[in-house]
Amino acid sequence: MFQINFEKEYIHDLICVYRKLLPNHQDLLRTIHNSEQIHKGKYIYQEWTDWLSFGKYSSAKGELLSEPITVNGEFEDELALHQSLGLATSLAMSNYVTSNNVSLPDGSFITTPSLARYGLIQERSEDTLFGNLAMGYHSDFQIENMHGPGEKFLITCVTYLGDDYDGGEIQFFVLDKVFTYKPKSGDILVFPSGSPLFPGSKPYFHSVKCVSRGEKIMARNFIKYPFTGTDEWHENVAKYGIEEWTEISKQNEKLLRPYVHLDENGNGTIMPSVLEKYKNFI
Repeated sequence: MFQINFEKEYIHDLICVYRKLLPNHQDLLRTIHNSEQIHKGKYIYQEWTDWLSFGKYSSAKGELLSEPITVNGEFEDELALHQSLGLATSLAMSNYVTSNNVSLPDGSFITTPSLARYGLIQERSEDTLFGNLAMGYHSDFQIENMHGPGEKFLITCVTYLGDDYDGGEIQFFVLDKVFTYKPKSGDILVFPSGSPLFPGSKPYFHSVKCVSRGEKIMARNFIKYPFTGTDEWHENVAKYGIEEWTEISKQNEKLLRPYVHLDENGNGTIMPSVLEKYKNFI
C-alpha cells in the first residue's frame, strides 16, 4: 500500500506546518535559482517578473505544448520541481482538509503552485506601529469583494525553500493576538485564507516582515472555489449597473482598511466594519 511519511505541527489555531514532504528541498531551491537566473522562461516556468515592491515571481506556463521546448537536464529539473511541489502541497492540503473537517464547496480545486522571491526592500507598512512589515495585515480571501462572483480563496498553502536570510517572518493576527513564525527550508504552512466559509467566525489575517539580509524563496498555492455571488450583489448590479456598482464597491472597500488595529504592545482588534461584513454574510 502506498504510504507517505511526514510530520505536522499545529503552531497556532488552525495554522499547521507540514515537514518531510520535500526531502529534496535544497535541490529544488537550486532549480528555482536557475529558473530565474539562467533558464529565463525557456522551460516549464515563465520568465520571472516584478512582484510589486517585494521581489519577483513566476508561474508555470498554462500550455507547455504551445511552443517548442528542448527536453534536456534543465527541463527535467524544472519538471521535477513542478511535480514535487504539486504532489507535496496536494498531500498537505488534503490532510489539512480531512483533519479539520473542512467542508469543501462544490467545484473546489487546488491551484498550481507559483514561485516567489522576497528581496531587500524599503521598510513599509499600512500600520505605523509595525513599520518593518513588507506587507500589511491582509487575508488572501478578498474581503471587499466578499459578495461578488468569482473564484474565492478557502485554504492557503505556502512552501518555503531555503532559510538563509534574516527577517522575513510571517505574522498572524488570530483571536485578537499577534503570532510570529520563522519558517525553515522545506516547511509547508497551511492555514485559512479568510473565507467566511472556513472557519467562519473571524478572518485570519497575516503579514510578512521585511527581509533584512539574503532572499526568501517560496511557492504559493490555494484551495479555491467558484462562487456565483450573493442575491444582494446581483440586486445592486441590477439597480446600478455593473460599472457603477463596481465603482461604489471600490469606495466602500476604503472604509474597511486597515483591517487590523494594533497598539504598541502588539495587542489589537479587527475593525468593526470588517466584523460586520462577516456577520452579515454568515
